[in-house]
Amino acid sequence: QFLAVCRGGESAAVSVWDMTTRKRQRFLNCPEMASDHYVAAAFSPDERMLAAQGGPPDWTLVLFLLEKGKVFSVLRLSDTPGLGPVASILYHPEDNGVLSVVGEKVLKLLKLNDKLLKTWGYQGGHNHNAHSQVWADQHTLLVGTDVGSILLLEEGELRTEIKVSHPHIGP
Repeated sequence: QFLAVCRGGESAAVSVWDMTTRKRQRFLNCPEMASDHYVAAAFSPDERMLAAQGGPPDWTLVLFLLEKGKVFSVLRLSDTPGLGPVASILYHPEDNGVLSVVGEKVLKLLKLNDKLLKTWGYQGGHNHNAHSQVWADQHTLLVGTDVGSILLLEEGELRTEIKVSHPHIGP
């Protein structure tokens, strides 16, 4: 029922709109973030939190409490070796404390512990350029890469890489 609209400029911000009333509910920003824009946003399954991924130079991931309109947690991804642009962030479908972040040379699984986001599970994300992700069920995350493969992670661990071959098109 909500829509997040990210805007850039002198100070990056996210507007949260209630689609049933068509009114803006919140205007969120994080002064700690160095970037002038957000590249992705995702609502928690219970719609109480919003994760917003800032862009360069610091690639700050911000968790906002929607009810209060305040920053709940901040994690700078800029210390990730070889980090490129982040393509997508996604909450676990049933656990508000679990997120995944994918992009160029990044595949991070994050778990909220008190107010801190900590990495867990598979740590080989620097080997992949990931462009998309989807939770197939409560245990399985599928991640699409730029070489046409699908990474299958179960319980946070890489189980297999499915190579998708493309048939030759044309004469």
